[in-house]
Amino acid sequence: MGTQELQVIEFEVTELVPAKVSSNIDDLKSFMKIVKQKYEGWIVTEDDIDIAKSERTKLNKLEKKISDERKKIQKKANADIEILIDTLKTYEKEVKGISNFIGEQLKGYDEKIREEKKVEVQKKINNIFTRNPGLKIFLEWNDKWLDKSFTFKKIENEVQKQYDELEKKQDFINSQIAKANSEIEFMITFESMKFLMTEDYNVITEKIESKKNEIKQTEANLRQKAEEEKQRAIEEAEIQKQKEIEEIKKQQIVQIELQNMETTKKEKYYDTTIRFMNAPLSFLIMLKKEADRLGIETEKISSKQI
Repeated sequence: MGTQELQVIEFEVTELVPAKVSSNIDDLKSFMKIVKQKYEGWIVTEDDIDIAKSERTKLNKLEKKISDERKKIQKKANADIEILIDTLKTYEKEVKGISNFIGEQLKGYDEKIREEKKVEVQKKINNIFTRNPGLKIFLEWNDKWLDKSFTFKKIENEVQKQYDELEKKQDFINSQIAKANSEIEFMITFESMKFLMTEDYNVITEKIESKKNEIKQTEANLRQKAEEEKQRAIEEAEIQKQKEIEEIKKQQIVQIELQNMETTKKEKYYDTTIRFMNAPLSFLIMLKKEADRLGIETEKISSKQI
């Protein structure tokens, strides 16, 4: 399609003459005046039945005649107008369709230009964020940058201003993190706090302080738990040690008993009576227990307290 400018015509109606109709409309007006006056407030009686029917028939016939004439006038008078209106409607749709088509083409071209400018704008953004590309995710994009009226110089100024503020905020966050980390063992990282880049400075301080206190509490809980586990381990070790000592004692007793049994097997046995003169009761009780332990049967023959 050529680029020659379209010479649009100025459509206009140069003359609009009302239809000229010859009729006896004045007679009809006079007649209707007389008829309305005649029947205004008329109440039909039995004597008026026949004349009322006759009058009504005449009026119905007149009403039909008026209606037929009106339709004939309207049809004939509107014939040329309706053709013209239909033609105008057709052209109206066609002109609108062509205009819309051109509009879509203009829109497509405008989008193409905006996309091309967007690429150039992105290059300038990348250049400004070269030193700290990680901050680009926090850049607030402005759709007006793609408008024709928005110069690249103005875009660079706005982007640079945002970058300076983002870098300043990043430094502030890192300083607050360093301050918090001096009081805790589990370090806070910028990566875990970078969501604060979109917050005000007072909110940044509050959030990092809250995180530090949370970690402090966690560390205190872990130290307490470790101390409790250490104490429990000491107690369990002591219990285990006592068990081992008891087990060693039991083994020693068993060993002694086995040795005694071996000695007993080799020994000669006697049925003997021993008299203790002036023996304490505690001694006699101990002697009885030892005899029972060794499995020696005893028999009390006599005993006398002195």
